[in-house]
Amino acid sequence: MESAHLGSQRASRLFRGRGRDHQGDSRDLRSLRPLQLLRSLVPVLKALATQDPELTKQLRRAAQSVGQNLSEGNQRAGKDRRHLFRIALGSAAEVTTALQQAVALESLAAAQVAEALELADRIRAPPRPPPPTPPTDRRSDPDADRPDPTR
Repeated sequence: MESAHLGSQRASRLFRGRGRDHQGDSRDLRSLRPLQLLRSLVPVLKALATQDPELTKQLRRAAQSVGQNLSEGNQRAGKDRRHLFRIALGSAAEVTTALQQAVALESLAAAQVAEALELADRIRAPPRPPPPTPPTDRRSDPDADRPDPTR
């Protein structure tokens, strides 16, 4: 049970604020990554369909699940939100594993899956923190050393 809790914390931390950037803009580039992943998988899925139809179906479902769970999680709060983000994180890991298996079984070449693997890794990566705010230069403020009369 301990590892499930840690996975939940990690998923929450990784996807916190995915729908909005640090300035509140809802058009965050991170929200486009699941669609980019799906688009990059189109030629991969077509090539894999003739080699391994079952793996193709599983890969498609996992890739679709990433975007659907991120989207739904961004509309929820609390534990439900963390749970959906954790599912999306697991689905992104499943996409990565399926692509690696296709290469290992020689159904696909590594070059064919490189872009999709990179996108899946970006989805699974923690978000970058907002840029630090620059420190204020107390020397340029003549009133910085004076006590605040309102306190």
